[in-house]
Amino acid sequence: MLIELIRMNNKSESKEVLKEIFKNLEKAAKLAKTRELSGAIQADLKTYSFVEDLLKKKGDELTGIIDQIEFAKDLRKTGLIQDVSKAMDEASSLMTKNPGESLDSIREGIDSLGILLSLELEDDEVGTLRNKTLALLNNIKYVIQFQLSSKLGQGVKFILSRILENLHAEEAASYYKVIGENVTGRELTDLGKLALATAFASEAQIYSRQSDQWAFRAQIERQNVFRIMQDELAMLEEEDPLEDAIQIHDGAITKIKQTIASFEAAANELDSAKGKEIRQSNNVDTQVKQLQGVVMKYRGDLLRMEGAKSDFTAEYMFMKGEKSKAKIHYSDANDQLREAVGNYTTAAQVFQQVGDPQSAQNVDGRAKTADLLARSIWDNRQRIDRDQEPTQKGDSELAALYLGTVGE
Repeated sequence: MLIELIRMNNKSESKEVLKEIFKNLEKAAKLAKTRELSGAIQADLKTYSFVEDLLKKKGDELTGIIDQIEFAKDLRKTGLIQDVSKAMDEASSLMTKNPGESLDSIREGIDSLGILLSLELEDDEVGTLRNKTLALLNNIKYVIQFQLSSKLGQGVKFILSRILENLHAEEAASYYKVIGENVTGRELTDLGKLALATAFASEAQIYSRQSDQWAFRAQIERQNVFRIMQDELAMLEEEDPLEDAIQIHDGAITKIKQTIASFEAAANELDSAKGKEIRQSNNVDTQVKQLQGVVMKYRGDLLRMEGAKSDFTAEYMFMKGEKSKAKIHYSDANDQLREAVGNYTTAAQVFQQVGDPQSAQNVDGRAKTADLLARSIWDNRQRIDRDQEPTQKGDSELAALYLGTVGE
């Protein structure tokens, strides 16, 4: 409205409107709660003070004031753009060596950008500047989060930190792609994938430890069930103990399945990184293959645990006098352990191929143990056919069945 009045050469009305503008800006200044808004209000006050001076100096002829106002606005815009650009240059130079100071610098730039966006309609120049600033901001956040993750041990905090790494990298990449810096965008996308893969692998390790705990509980519960069954008085007082024991076995099986799912997710995320240099520098192909070996190892563990459950059920059924059911479960246990041997053997071969002989040896040991267990279980099934009692497992054999190898 002010510009229109000046264009119409209406000096008196222009002054009245200007007074109202000053009143509104002063009220807004008192209510402003953000640095950006306060800065924008102060910038407007300067501009309108400039207009006020022009109106005082000019006579009734107001020609030329509009051009001077536009020039002042352009000057203000240029100054703010320079402030943002300077802050970005400082932030970029500090990002790798001192990301904390880099973040402080970019925040100063964001303050200036906020003022600029409050004052100006977002044209192409301002829009590009905004996207560049946000790209750099999220890049800095990624670097800071990466350094933080590097200082954390395995666990929930580490996983969350890696997930945040991925989010910052993805966010930065999206802005870099918008401003046409596709190479940087793709690199950050890949780095985010590496971070997420690490998070999945760490999650898998947590599930793995939990599966060991559940497996040990299942072993103890198995022994408790048979102790109760041998005590006739306790058996009369107790409800059928099978259901609780099966639930604990299922708990161990579920944890192993979660372990497998997380390791598979880690391998898939890692393998989805596309940049040739990133894949080479992070040895991605070898890591993916090793993770595939780890997955095969845990598939073996899963089948072994399912075999333990079947073997337990078979022994329970035999003690209950249900020999036909016992034979079925012994057969299932034998099949599951035989299949576990195959998975362990494949895993050992993969570990050998990637140059990890220690892991190959460990998994090969599991394969041999599973093979011996399968033979023992099949022998028990045949003993039933011969009207003989199955041989009960001792502590070391149970440890091998539930934990994979004797002494683990």
